[in-house]
Amino acid sequence: MVYFLIAILLLIILILAVGLYLAVSLAYIRKRPDIPLENYESPYLDKEYSEKVREWLDTSDRRYEYIYSPYYYKINAMIAEGKDTKKWIILLHGVTNSHKYMIDIASFYHKAGYSVLAWDSRGHGKTGGKTTTYGYYEKFDLKAVIDYIRKTYGDDCRIGLHGISMGSGILLMYASHVRDDCDFYIADCPYSNFPEQVMDVSSRKLRVGGFLIKTIFEAGNIFLRILYKFDARKVNIISKIRRVENPILFFNCRDDAYINPRMTEELYEAVSSEKKYIERFDDGGHAGAFFDHPDAYEKRTLEFLKEINF
Repeated sequence: MVYFLIAILLLIILILAVGLYLAVSLAYIRKRPDIPLENYESPYLDKEYSEKVREWLDTSDRRYEYIYSPYYYKINAMIAEGKDTKKWIILLHGVTNSHKYMIDIASFYHKAGYSVLAWDSRGHGKTGGKTTTYGYYEKFDLKAVIDYIRKTYGDDCRIGLHGISMGSGILLMYASHVRDDCDFYIADCPYSNFPEQVMDVSSRKLRVGGFLIKTIFEAGNIFLRILYKFDARKVNIISKIRRVENPILFFNCRDDAYINPRMTEELYEAVSSEKKYIERFDDGGHAGAFFDHPDAYEKRTLEFLKEINF
């Protein structure tokens, strides 16, 4: 009996320790190195498309602005005004990255005449905020960015949101939990339910599942709530995605081994918009739809904007 109690105690300690590690690793996820824009070469694209991006960087006018977050830090934003300063695309990068990983996509939007704003999300790049919360706080940072555009360029501005991975999670959290007030949304490989995504990745890393991984997650979420005032269970897009009625386009890759493509399918089926579309690629892995198929991706994106009269 004593050995049994000791074993139970050790298991509880182990679960709490792993839960704490999970909480810290989520909040302070390791970032990728900064990409210098001088002599830029895309880390993902083929040479031909990368050279097009380089040409755009050499000839376009861009500036940086700091936008104030409601959480008292500065949001770093790259702005490239297009031929039409009443039509804006806000680009949201994935976790561990910065706005520079969206430069390639920014280039084709800007060349098509649209104004572009690409930001560093909370705790990434040069934006403040110590922790990453995957849409929990970031959705209100996005609201601040949208409000900045309307205040600076007029309330009559038309705005579209385009995000990859975590970026698509943030924009969908905004559209479903804050307000559905943008002209369109493009969500590339989003998660539908963040806790489910965390448990899926963690179960593969730890090689455990079922009740044990759920218990570890709950322990981790307790630490997230206590240490970082972040409730991962509230990053649940699928629960409110029916509120989204404006046009939406989803991208995913069938071979995505990080965020299950099923999550994109769930969101596509659940969203209320009458103008909803989904574009699937056979290969590209996670967040690779554009980088493995840049021409097809660009073409479909600009076609979508024409279809919705943006």
